[in-house]
Amino acid sequence: MYKTIAVYSHIQDLNEFEVFYTSEVIPRILDFDEVKHIRFTTLIPTDKVASQSEEVSVLIETYYHSAEALRSVLDSEDSKEITKYFLYIQESGMARIESFLGNESVFDSFLDES
Repeated sequence: MYKTIAVYSHIQDLNEFEVFYTSEVIPRILDFDEVKHIRFTTLIPTDKVASQSEEVSVLIETYYHSAEALRSVLDSEDSKEITKYFLYIQESGMARIESFLGNESVFDSFLDES
């Protein structure tokens, strides 16, 4: 499965970030027929209780129907418009961004049902 992965860290205000991302960015991305779904995960370090917003990160995975679908989205004019949201997030200090492309393999456990 092909996907893009974005890791947002040093989030200044998690609530503001989540509202902005889910109301402005995600709907635009889901408009692409090539996009299968998006996963939004809030990450909290296991070694301490998150007491400051900088300790919380967000992982956003966007899944595509194929490698060709991913390439089509990345090369589109609409994708270039969506990039402005990512620049705003970074330049406004809302969060830091790292992004990646991925080819995911999923391994399920198989229980013997005899």
